[in-house]
Amino acid sequence: MSMTQTSGINFSNQLKVVLLAAVVAVAFTACGTLPNPGIDMQVAKTKKPKAKAETKVAKKVEEPTQTVEAEPAEPVAQAFPSYKTSKGYWREAVKWLQVGDEVTASAALEEALVLDPHNKIAKKLLHQINADAKAELGDKHFNHTVQEGESLSGIAKEFMNDALKFHILAKYNDIDNPSRVTVGQVLRIPGAAPKVAVAKPKPAESPVEVAYRKATKDFSKQRYKKVVAELERVLEENVEGDFDPTKVKALLISAYVKQAERFRDNGENKSAGEYLDKAADLDADNASVLTAQKQLERDVEAEAVFNDGINAMKSNDAIAAYDAFRKALKLNAQHIEAKVWLDKVKPDVVDVIYKRALQAQRRQELDKAIALWDQVLEITPDNENARLYKIKAVELRTNLQKFAAD
Repeated sequence: MSMTQTSGINFSNQLKVVLLAAVVAVAFTACGTLPNPGIDMQVAKTKKPKAKAETKVAKKVEEPTQTVEAEPAEPVAQAFPSYKTSKGYWREAVKWLQVGDEVTASAALEEALVLDPHNKIAKKLLHQINADAKAELGDKHFNHTVQEGESLSGIAKEFMNDALKFHILAKYNDIDNPSRVTVGQVLRIPGAAPKVAVAKPKPAESPVEVAYRKATKDFSKQRYKKVVAELERVLEENVEGDFDPTKVKALLISAYVKQAERFRDNGENKSAGEYLDKAADLDADNASVLTAQKQLERDVEAEAVFNDGINAMKSNDAIAAYDAFRKALKLNAQHIEAKVWLDKVKPDVVDVIYKRALQAQRRQELDKAIALWDQVLEITPDNENARLYKIKAVELRTNLQKFAAD
């Protein structure tokens, strides 16, 4: 082999070694380790698995984390309004106790005791909050089933004689929120069960009592004639009866007076008088009877005066009729016919008086004229002519009086 061939082979081998070393260097760079140049292939091959082993060792083992539970926070009092009196604070405390908030209730009660250290109610409520209910109330108890419309405060009032003991009663029954008792819920009530009173049979009603009860019902429904008929029968049939007639007579008198008022309103004055006479026979000094009799007398007089007015109209005496109708209304303001006829006769009366006033003024009977003009203006206040004539009459009278004085 020639020197040239030998040199070419060596160069080729050296090139291979260099290339192989470069490949190894790249591999070790990826693994984080770079070998020195000139290390043979065997060394490079033995270091690869070592790098992998170191990589495996380098992996961190994750340790399980431990969970630490936080302690529950202490309950905090809720905000509540300020009050000027201890009563305001203990009533505020009751509101919070009704929903089971002892912390806020205690804070309100402490404020109440600051204002009034001797307040019994505040002390009582605070004692219930701090007390052991079972030790306080004892083991002896009876059961009570909550009914519709009942509350713990009402049950405490009924069985413990104190509505404010609702809170300790709730604690006694392990109830967190006293406002949420439900119908059908069974409660333990401290102490012995109350004795159930045995209802005594009611004695049978006497015929008089039955009649009186029926008459009372009819009176409330304004059936006064039925009341009169029923109670008159009772008094007639039980003249010698063993009963107290006082209340029967009192109801009968009231019925007489009420029915008499109806008769009077309908213009049946005769029937009204008969009923009032019966009432007076039972009690002549009864105030309602005396008042009704006086009013009836006025009504009777008003009716008579009204009839006089009608007769005056028939005689074409408008002024007499007018005066009669006015008097009738003074006696009985509810006399409807008198009102109607008074309005009808007014124009005729005004016409008659107006003419008389003119005649008097023309004759210079000035006092008479002025009085007549006043009557016209009383009936028709808006009569402008009458007002002007009166002014002239007054001026003329004044002038004549001055002339006479001179």
